[in-house]
Amino acid sequence: MKLFIILINFSGILLSFAQTNGLFICNGSKQGTQITTVNSQTVYIQKKINISKAFIFSMNNENTQFMVELIVPQINQNNSTVLSINGQYFLSSSAGSSNDIYSVSFIVNKNEASEMAKVLGTTVNLRKHFGHQLTYEFVSLRNDYKVGDSIYVNFKITNQSEVSVWYNSGGMYRNSNGRCDYFDFEVYRNGILLADEGPEWNFGGLEARPELKPHQTDSIVECITKWTPFREPGKYVIKCSYRLHLQNELNNKNYPENQADMHKAWDEKAEKTIEITITE
Repeated sequence: MKLFIILINFSGILLSFAQTNGLFICNGSKQGTQITTVNSQTVYIQKKINISKAFIFSMNNENTQFMVELIVPQINQNNSTVLSINGQYFLSSSAGSSNDIYSVSFIVNKNEASEMAKVLGTTVNLRKHFGHQLTYEFVSLRNDYKVGDSIYVNFKITNQSEVSVWYNSGGMYRNSNGRCDYFDFEVYRNGILLADEGPEWNFGGLEARPELKPHQTDSIVECITKWTPFREPGKYVIKCSYRLHLQNELNNKNYPENQADMHKAWDEKAEKTIEITITE
């Protein structure tokens, strides 16, 4: 009889270990089960949370960093979550809601994403190049700028391929001088890099996603002096750039369905060096 009881208890232990995968609440207290995360953080996990949907997608062109987005019931904003996968524990990087749909997110590498996909019953979505070919120009709007003028440059983007792409236009302008920080301008005078005197913070902003059809050209105008004032006459060398976040189809689905297409993206950086002469 004692042997029978021992076997029953042992079976229960095995069942407990078999159920360790999943998402757990972690509220910062020392109540619950102590675990160590993959980043060597000691936390205490409590009750298990249901996961209704899981999305895993690449965050970069190289497919080395991945976002794991889990749709969950409403969670107290003071709580974090821990995802347990085959004996490894991952602390959530963020949590939020959209239209009363709640989610928690994790940023992981490719191997971790693959293991999570097996446990969560989903797929790892990779980025791939669209077959597009874009060319870029940065052109000063005038050739006769003087000290104290606001200096504008026209960023031109041309689609040289046979496929359409959608790109980011606007956004990243909620700062003290309204500049769009998808742009960057490094201004040199006599070989010396001048300081960026613009705002240090940016809270984003409304962003358009215009389509760039095959062989079509579009443009965006920005003011370089929102980065660096040109206080003295002379010749200036400006290294211009614009960070492009491209899509090969417009992802305008509602959340969370749009997460299934987040990997259909490609990042590029347009760069060109120009010269501007400033007179007194």
